[in-house]
This record gives sequence, structure tokens and C-alpha cells, in this order.
Amino acid sequence: MRRSPSTAACETATFWRAEEFDSLELLRAHYIQHSFAPHTHETYAIGVISYGSEHFKRNKQQHAAPAGSIVLVNPGEVHTGQAADERGWAYRVFYPSAKVMQLAATRVADKPQALPYFSQAVVQDDYVVGLMLKLHESLEIKGLTNLSLERESQFVWAMGQLILRHASERPALLQQRVERKALHRAREFLDHHYWQNVSLDQLAHQVHLSPFHFLRVFKEAFGLPPHAYLTQARVLRAKQLLSVGNPIAQVAQDVGFVDQSHLNKHFKRLVGITPRHYADATMDTHYYLSL
Repeated sequence: MRRSPSTAACETATFWRAEEFDSLELLRAHYIQHSFAPHTHETYAIGVISYGSEHFKRNKQQHAAPAGSIVLVNPGEVHTGQAADERGWAYRVFYPSAKVMQLAATRVADKPQALPYFSQAVVQDDYVVGLMLKLHESLEIKGLTNLSLERESQFVWAMGQLILRHASERPALLQQRVERKALHRAREFLDHHYWQNVSLDQLAHQVHLSPFHFLRVFKEAFGLPPHAYLTQARVLRAKQLLSVGNPIAQVAQDVGFVDQSHLNKHFKRLVGITPRHYADATMDTHYYLSL
């Protein structure tokens, strides 16, 4: 990850890559005086405006993108970019390759698809904006391989929803009955492999569906996306290990969390107290029961 020199005192720009998604380039920036000259990308440019407003041209047509909107530029399209007023604008941008976006469209349709094309340069969609921001923030955390299922799921779902809701030619959603037994196999796989770096493809293979459709039917069946279910399974196992006196740092490693702080975050979110509080209370109970 590297920071570029700012063109004004309050301007910032951070650029990095997510190698697992075909070297996906990402940018988080706040520009005030900076103005992009007309240029093109070999990739798509998908930007979520989080503050202010951006004015830009796409193929000679002028557009305004206020906070809460998504800017869409297809590969090869000439475009510019500048602030709409003195406040500037802040945004998070994805630069996915054509290969990645075609695969995303294929996963939505569950059959080969052409490259998605976005005829609208600016779209308003609070649901997709939320998905994109959460994904972008997740991809900014470097080196956490244990989060691969979460990141894969977020990426497949966010890009799939963008294509499904805003591409000019929208793939038809697959309507396929999935046996409950097959979904239970996928859930049991998570229960039995909670400490491993499970991939979305591994799980989708259990029910013979594309990753996009697997995410949809798993959540419909169990109320949680698979990465959230995996987190829950890890926390439940952590409770068992903590209750018999295992050290917190070792428990975090044994159940598949990145580190102790990662365990602390999810444990408190699901249980309501910290692992230390839980361990101390459990051991106190054991002490009184043994008297």
C-alpha cells in the first residue's frame, strides 16, 4: 500500500492491490484541487462517493456524482474527474479487470456471460453502496488470509448485485431447487473445518452451485451468510476451550482467528463479553463447584 503526494494540504490518496482478485487495484482518496485529465482504463472503474460531489465526463457527457452514489466507467471509456465545489470529494474506487467482471456475471447467471456493460454513469442504490463500502474497507486490511471466505463472499455478492441491478443486460437469476440435505452438508463442513481457511468455492461445490447462488440459498436456509456462520462456529468452539482454562491467545489460533484481537472483537459481538471476562467467570464457577 502506498500513499501518493497530495496536491493540497487536505488531499490524501492511498492505493493498493488485492492480489486474490486478479490483482484488483483499489484507491481511497479525498481530492480538492486535483483534476483528472481525460484518460481511459483497461479495467472498469467503480467508485463510491462518500463525501462531497464529483463532476466528471464519460464519453463527452457531463455527470455529477453526489455522496452516496456510485460512479461507473466501462473499460476503454474516456473520462475525467474534478470536485464539484470547494469541499472536494472523497471516494473509494475499485478497478476490476474485464476477466473478473465477466466471471462475476457468469456466476450470477450460472452460465457463460458476455462482459457486463453499464450504460448509466451514476447510479443511486443504498444497498449496493453499503456492500461496496464494506468490501472496500475489508480489502484494505492486508495479510489476513484467515478472512478469505469473508472477503470472497463479500466480493462475489457485491459485484454480483451491482451487475444484477445495474448492468444494461442483466442476467436472469437462476431458479433452482436445492436439496436441504446438500445445504446441511455445507454447514457441517464449516462445523468440522472451522479452524481452516475455508474457501467459498469449496463450500459451493458441496451443493453444485455457483458461489453467488450458494451465498443466496445458504442465507435463505440458515439466516446467516457462510462467513458469518463460520465466525459463529469459531466463537462457540472458543467458548469450550476457554471454559477449561486454555490461554486466550492459543485459543484464538486454534479456532482459526487471525489473532487475539480478532477473537476479542467477534467474541464480544456475539457473546456480549470479552473472552477474558468469560474465561474468568467460567473458572470461578468451576472453583466454587469443586468446593
